[in-house]
Amino acid sequence: FGDGVEPYRRRQLPRTRGDFQAPLVPVTCLNGVGKSTPRRLVYWDGDFDAPAELVYGDGDGTVNLASMLAFDDKMRQHPVQRKQFKSIKLAGAGHSDIVQVQWALQRVVQEIQEANRVPS
Repeated sequence: FGDGVEPYRRRQLPRTRGDFQAPLVPVTCLNGVGKSTPRRLVYWDGDFDAPAELVYGDGDGTVNLASMLAFDDKMRQHPVQRKQFKSIKLAGAGHSDIVQVQWALQRVVQEIQEANRVPS
């Protein structure tokens, strides 16, 4: 995908190569898991003009679990952020389900309400 290489190098690589800075504020991540999700593209014999073979793994149908866990690890590396980070995996939820399917949306609302509770 030659047309995508330059935009990727210009826009994405600087974001991923930079030093990740934890936001140091409470963060809750809700991600779906249990859906077949592309994990890897395999190009046989270095032939990038041929269609890639998709290798699937766990995830939300869009974002794979390995990427989710890598982000979780980054957030937990900072000692202050570690205490303010919560990661929730919703079994069976697809990428858009989090804000569209009733049971998943209820969990989002529950987390928002919990985060806004004033400690007594």
